[in-house]
Amino acid sequence: MTFNKHDFILTDADDYVFAYMEDNSHEFLQSDFDAAMSKLRENSEGLHEDYRSTLQHADTTNSGWLDSEQFKSVLSQLAQRLTAHEITTISRAFGKKEADFKMETLAATAQEQLRKANFESFRRLMELFQYEDEARCGHLPYNDVRRICRSFKIPITLELLESLLGKCPRDDAGDLNYGALVQVLNWREQSKQAGSNEAATTQHILASFAGPQQTLAATHSLMVDYHAFLEKLFT
Repeated sequence: MTFNKHDFILTDADDYVFAYMEDNSHEFLQSDFDAAMSKLRENSEGLHEDYRSTLQHADTTNSGWLDSEQFKSVLSQLAQRLTAHEITTISRAFGKKEADFKMETLAATAQEQLRKANFESFRRLMELFQYEDEARCGHLPYNDVRRICRSFKIPITLELLESLLGKCPRDDAGDLNYGALVQVLNWREQSKQAGSNEAATTQHILASFAGPQQTLAATHSLMVDYHAFLEKLFT
């Protein structure tokens, strides 16, 4: 877009804006799903196995789903002629709200991303939360927890992080239990507990995340059904 004779590139928008553009795709051509898929097909003939194997390789939990940032990253490598906007249009068409997923699925996805990045600084992360927690109550506001996680550069996608925060147990004031969050993220401890009596404690922690929560997280956090995408693209 151009504002005061300066060109700007918009890199993201909320769900309302994307939905508006898709409903008015005659004006916003890159929000036209059929056109984007047609363009993709023209450049994907004979590449079914390449698409399938690359997407499955990215799906480290073998769930059949990728969070939208992962999916868009893979598709941008496979389909370099598509614009970022067209890729977003496609990912939204095959997406499902991360908030609709069970906590176990989100936790497993986060732990796998952390494991692959060899991230083990959970004690340091806990210390940062405790330093910010002047009341020593074990809870911090949503924005503070999000800020600390982002500044600590936890190697999971932003959308997945926000989905986890949206399900995090809260106190009566709506502040998040940061200790429970660290426990759920701690893939190293989870692997130690697997098959032990402590596994019941982990399940109890996960259960505390299960209830619906009001959150400031982005409303367009999605998990993408890449099997449905492949079927639509190659049939």
